[in-house]
Amino acid sequence: MDQFRLSNREPRHCLFHGRLAKLIIASLVCCWSFESQAIGKTRYENVKTPEGWAWAQIKRGRPADFNARCGTTPLNPQTSDDAAWASACRLLPATFVVDVLTHGQFSAKLTFDGIAIIGARIVGDINLQNARMSRPFIVQGSRIEGNFEIGAARTESVVGLVGSRVAGRFFAKEFDSAASLLFSDTEFQQKVSLANARIAGNVDMSGATVEDEIDADTVQIGAHLLMSASDQKKANFKQVTLAGAKVAGNIRTEGSTFDGELNADSIQVGAHFLAGATGQKSTIFRNVSLASAKITGSVILDGASFGGDLNADSIQVGAHLLMRSYEAVRTSLKGVNLVNAKITGALDLSGSTVEGELNADSIQVGAHLLMSATKEKRG
Repeated sequence: MDQFRLSNREPRHCLFHGRLAKLIIASLVCCWSFESQAIGKTRYENVKTPEGWAWAQIKRGRPADFNARCGTTPLNPQTSDDAAWASACRLLPATFVVDVLTHGQFSAKLTFDGIAIIGARIVGDINLQNARMSRPFIVQGSRIEGNFEIGAARTESVVGLVGSRVAGRFFAKEFDSAASLLFSDTEFQQKVSLANARIAGNVDMSGATVEDEIDADTVQIGAHLLMSASDQKKANFKQVTLAGAKVAGNIRTEGSTFDGELNADSIQVGAHFLAGATGQKSTIFRNVSLASAKITGSVILDGASFGGDLNADSIQVGAHLLMRSYEAVRTSLKGVNLVNAKITGALDLSGSTVEGELNADSIQVGAHLLMSATKEKRG
């Protein structure tokens, strides 16, 4: 019996010390958490720190322009040899962005203008996965040295990376936005993922450069998908996946270069697919697949250059399919697959060059089929 009582006491003694240890650890963690919050709050209240200065601007509805803070002209985020980017005056931790957008003590003080950051060097990962945001967030002319992650996040306002550079990946799988997503003139050095995202407004990638693939499988866009050259830059992409995507407005890729396959199988476009030349800038493709695509308006490829094949098997076009050459703008294709295509309007390849096979078995064309030479080029 004594042995039993003795052995029975030992677990209780151990249990007591175990609970005491947990209480001590919890107290330490709690103290550390309060201390960390206090440090963060102190830095945000100190206008001599980059975070404090930025917060002082933002909560007054002003852009946090680090070029003004550092006394420089706007820097080029895509120029690596500019020593001014290393200056401590423009160094902003990514945690600041997350705190201001998601922590109530800061987000509650945001004006309707939201957050605008200009000319900053943002260090670390901006991790906003599963976050809920209600104010605009724009990064302009800046560098983000880590990842930008908004997977499964929801926002009521614009998110934009304009004229900037992102060194890490951009991850927005299942992102849900009631507004637009802006990437114009921005350089992405790693993969961009928009798979299963829902954007009620535009996705604007005009003048953007993506050095890795774009995965926008089954993305839903409530307005336009813009991938054309901008006024400042030509857009450059590698492999792009838009299979199963739904775009309520136009898709525009005029004057861009796709140095990889554009896979838009089974895409649904509510207006036009505009991929022709703009001015003297030709749109350059490798392989393009529009198999089983449904385009409500026209498909315009005037002046486009294809390094590989165009697969438009079973495509449905509600208006015209135009692949014409004219004046200084030439359309050149390798193989073209139009098997089982249905085109309500005209199919016009006037003046174009097709180097490989043109297969149009069982095609249906509601208006004219034109394959004549232009005045500049006969035969």
